[in-house]
Amino acid sequence: SAEINGNAYSPQTIEDSGNINGTIIEGVDPIPPPTIDTTAYEAVATANGTYFDNDNDAEDFVNGNVNDAVVFVRDSGGAKASIGGNNSNLFGSLVVDGDLDLTGGLFTASDNYAAVVVYGDLKIAGGTTINGIVYVSGSTSFGGGNNTINGSLISAGGASVTDLTGNATINFNPDVYAAWADIEGLNTTSTEEPRVILWEEE
Repeated sequence: SAEINGNAYSPQTIEDSGNINGTIIEGVDPIPPPTIDTTAYEAVATANGTYFDNDNDAEDFVNGNVNDAVVFVRDSGGAKASIGGNNSNLFGSLVVDGDLDLTGGLFTASDNYAAVVVYGDLKIAGGTTINGIVYVSGSTSFGGGNNTINGSLISAGGASVTDLTGNATINFNPDVYAAWADIEGLNTTSTEEPRVILWEEE
């Protein structure tokens, strides 16, 4: 039971069971997705003691706690970070250099940061709510629970529907779109910034 309130864009085909409340844009020449340079995120996290080179330490900091921070996680061991759970509330940004499982909680962007940046694959489950921009270099999948993104999702490696076992709602927020140009570390791979390529009102 996925629902997208906004447009869906893919250079390939999109299978829609009637839950996309917007325009489906498919099979067209791809617009190269932007990237987000995480250098500034890493610097802020290092300065504030929220840089973690161990997944377990990052999980201890975020899981079940309320934090106002830019959290940067880099684990050379190759383990997947599992962050979230009940009462986890991060206001700032979460950056993971590797794969990430979000297992619940609230993640809200502050200032001009992206809410969640994952250089790997992202799985969202457990009733996770994200307010802001989500950037994933790999694929994005959704698991059990009522999971919501209020803002914008760029999944450069694609979004999987095979793991969509819960409720996933993506609410496009024009205010978040308008803030794209000011996102810290934004790098476009073309001469264009992310843009709405078709807009309709009924």
